[in-house]
Amino acid sequence: MRESRTQRSTTYERTEYKKLAAKYPAVCSVSEVEDLFANPVMIDLYFDVIKRATEWPLYNQSIKTITRYLGMVQLLD
Repeated sequence: MRESRTQRSTTYERTEYKKLAAKYPAVCSVSEVEDLFANPVMIDLYFDVIKRATEWPLYNQSIKTITRYLGMVQLLD
């Protein structure tokens, strides 16, 4: 596996990648997905960056709420 800095936003990606690996085993195995997320260069963008290192004047700190606050609503639609 090639070394690189990888980011993801939540555990949602891990779950979805495992589902895709189970559905398309010729592309990637579930164990390869587990290895990818176990790699120490994998960071959780939401918990390791947004929650830990930023403050927002919002009622919650969800990615969707922050994105709307920043005016990036078109990315969500």
